[in-house]
Amino acid sequence: MEFKLLECTLRDGGYQVNWDFSETFVSDYLDLCSNLDIKNIELGFRFFDNNVWRGKFAYTTEEVISKLNISNDVNLGVMLFSGQAETNNKFDKNKLDYLFPLKQSESRVDFVRIATYIDGLSTSYEVAKQLTSQGYEVSINLMQIQNADQKTIEDFGSSGKELNLKSIYFADSVGCLFPKDVKNIVGMMKSSFGGEVGIHAHNNLGLAFINSVSAIEAGATWVDGTLTGIGRGPGNTLTEDIYINYFTNKGNNYQDLISFNSKHLEELKYSKKWGSNPYYFLAGKNKIHPSYIQEMLHDESFNEDDIVNFIESTSFIDKESFDIKNVNFTEKIFNSTPSSNKINSTKFKNSNVLILGSGGNLKNYSDEIETFITKFKPLVIQLNANQSFSTNLIDYNIFLNPNKLASEIKAHKKRLSKVISPSQIIIDGYDLNYEIIDVKVGENFATNTHYLEIPNSLVLGYAFMVAVYSDHNNIYMAGFDGYKFSDQKNDEVNLLIEKFRNSFPDKNLISITPSFFNLNQKSVVGLLREDNI
Repeated sequence: MEFKLLECTLRDGGYQVNWDFSETFVSDYLDLCSNLDIKNIELGFRFFDNNVWRGKFAYTTEEVISKLNISNDVNLGVMLFSGQAETNNKFDKNKLDYLFPLKQSESRVDFVRIATYIDGLSTSYEVAKQLTSQGYEVSINLMQIQNADQKTIEDFGSSGKELNLKSIYFADSVGCLFPKDVKNIVGMMKSSFGGEVGIHAHNNLGLAFINSVSAIEAGATWVDGTLTGIGRGPGNTLTEDIYINYFTNKGNNYQDLISFNSKHLEELKYSKKWGSNPYYFLAGKNKIHPSYIQEMLHDESFNEDDIVNFIESTSFIDKESFDIKNVNFTEKIFNSTPSSNKINSTKFKNSNVLILGSGGNLKNYSDEIETFITKFKPLVIQLNANQSFSTNLIDYNIFLNPNKLASEIKAHKKRLSKVISPSQIIIDGYDLNYEIIDVKVGENFATNTHYLEIPNSLVLGYAFMVAVYSDHNNIYMAGFDGYKFSDQKNDEVNLLIEKFRNSFPDKNLISITPSFFNLNQKSVVGLLREDNI
């Protein structure tokens, strides 16, 4: 079984580190590839967009490549999303010229893989024509192959043949394929294309390696791999699995693999959590894009129940295509128009307010907090939901993210509390006890007859604004511990707190449990000794 391994650690692994690999990592990685005699390396992406911060291997410019110590006999490639060469969903030659200004004879890049969804195939063909004319070896990688029927696959192969592509690829983007599916796809591609076929397997179901083997057995020429499987979501076929099973006749250099992984990837894998797990497995079974799981695993506000409930909830988004807006819902709120409903602010007057977070201290001090609620009878608003706290003491659960709301629908039907949410995220088909308070994301905090304005999409800011309607100046908070491993999120929350204080200086934010946030603090135990608050 003759096939070629394409090593993609710097490209696909970049999803875990924003393509910001250290010089030592890259140098050691290239030395490893040399020691293992790996001749085909995909170095990174060529993004046109620069709307978020990314490291150098998201752009993989000629200047970046020129500083790398790589033998001339190694084939180097980059990947381009077809959408990066589009304007208004149409091919934009100027963008492609910007990304690939050189002919291949003037570049160190040997091959380009164009990644595309089915609806981007026409653009990918235009991109392929131009890059081929510039002398590059070109391949098109059809993502989300599970959505392609036989005709689409066969037409894809025929088009690749007409374009004289080096190879065509398919990606099991949501990790839902089984070996028999892989063999069928390879067979269809080989029949219509007649040339080299490759696979990029994801490990949601723990089948990336066996799917890659199945592709080889069916006649695939190319197999993607990354070290320890590092990549988006659950990751990919492990390079070491392919190498040890098929290439150890070149020597016992797999010890170098083990040493590199121990030095550079073991700790990173522990912190970033790639690799198959029950969440990714369930996502694969339900054809949910693994990046949704990845985002929730890295967001401390999502607990285990949230993730499982999200996977099992009735679909309200296209879960097969990842869009960060569906997790961090800011943009939809930005662009939506609040309803004409007036805010019934009288419901929130004449009582103190206690806002409950989800930190561990909520459970640690649950007895004292329950006594606090019973004694002082504040209006209790819980951010999203927390299964560890007694639900019969909560007046409102407040949601600003539809994923959070969807994950709690089943459980919430058993609660006595009402749901506060904007009309923009209400999920059709569920009869919940809603208190609709619309919201706009703007520059600062502000009240309006029909909606609240907050400076970002954090549900805490939404809760602050509801609490503003209370006649009392103190806004009590519990379970806002702060994030242990996320300084960025701590900074984000602290900035929110600062903006709220500047907007409503008469309102005093008091944490009654330990917190790392910039809050005034009083012990809930001490407060229980007082007659009133």
